[in-house]
Amino acid sequence: NRKVGLGIMNYENGEKYQGQWQLKTGTEDVYERHGSGELTYANKDKFVGMFEDDARTDMVGTYTWQENSDCYTGEWRSEKRHGTGIMKYGTGCIYDGYWIENQRSGHGHFVENTEDGPVKYTGQFEADKKNGFGTSNYPNGDRYHGAWLDDLYNGQGKLTYGGPDGTSFEGTYDHGERVDGFGRWTFKMDEDWYEGQFVDKKEEGKGTRVYH
Repeated sequence: NRKVGLGIMNYENGEKYQGQWQLKTGTEDVYERHGSGELTYANKDKFVGMFEDDARTDMVGTYTWQENSDCYTGEWRSEKRHGTGIMKYGTGCIYDGYWIENQRSGHGHFVENTEDGPVKYTGQFEADKKNGFGTSNYPNGDRYHGAWLDDLYNGQGKLTYGGPDGTSFEGTYDHGERVDGFGRWTFKMDEDWYEGQFVDKKEEGKGTRVYH
């Protein structure tokens, strides 16, 4: 059995490790980081987690950036955020979901702080941006449910406005903008609706309007 103990090491490159150690295989007086520990880098970034054979493991650990106060707790692969994890940004934003090589990719929940209040998104990410299908809720009560591309509405989607009449539009978007063509207006308050062609966001062309 290799001896295990606690200790602190200050490195010449400015890093500092404090935590568990073990005797390196085949030696009698050379120790390596092994077990739980805290590694402070020269730039004051800090990692708290598990070490094995003198290296960080892919198990759950917490990394804090000194420069912007971002803090990630989750899974790793080769010292990159990979798997499930939570990032609390210094700006107050929070992402909870899947990561691939340091980028938000897969299903996740993102709360973004804005001047008007928090914007809450749940859905798919790829390459660190909203890509795929997801739902975003805005501080003014608006809600978008549909397809995204590079953080913008893109494809089929439904935008429900937060006003008192609960008006919603369902149709096609391109890079965040409604496009001409087929769509549906629904007025929740009186249950009226229009389904048909739109031009410049107005009813124009063939369509059906129903009043209640």
